[in-house]
Amino acid sequence: MAKSAPPSSRQDFPIWGTCLGFEQLAVLTANPSPGANSSSLLTACDSENQRGSVRVKRRGEWKRSDIGRDMPRNVFRVLEGADRPIFNSHHKCLTPGAFHSQGLGRFWRPLATDFDKNGLEFVTLMEAKGGLPIWGSQFHPEKPLFEWAERLDQLPHDRAAVQVSSTVLKPFF
Repeated sequence: MAKSAPPSSRQDFPIWGTCLGFEQLAVLTANPSPGANSSSLLTACDSENQRGSVRVKRRGEWKRSDIGRDMPRNVFRVLEGADRPIFNSHHKCLTPGAFHSQGLGRFWRPLATDFDKNGLEFVTLMEAKGGLPIWGSQFHPEKPLFEWAERLDQLPHDRAAVQVSSTVLKPFF
């Protein structure tokens, strides 16, 4: 609906998909190239109860994105840093190869990747093209702010994790 409405009549209705929501957004917007296997969109991975940090490969796209545009440098350094301020909890991943072979680049800009416990690279943050207010996050920006569970022993609650989560979610609020 957000995509089909004429821009002059469209009222922005922001959409944010986290984890399974991220996966659902990928499934809904996949447009595989001829000969691509559409069942290979998501790959099994091991990223349960795992701290992470993002890898931004296209700094220009990051700086033009709604998430990256106004992010202070100090928060960006933490987001990419060794302290691993983000939290992953999933067993399916969208690899960069699948992102491209499944035609997701027609709708999305991949903003960042991360790695699972076995070194598998996956897309962890994406933003819709064309100014549409739609984002997908494979990691959980809400958990450092709101969830306290002993079983999630890798879930960060330090100042850096809270600052990163708040900043990443800012365009949505």
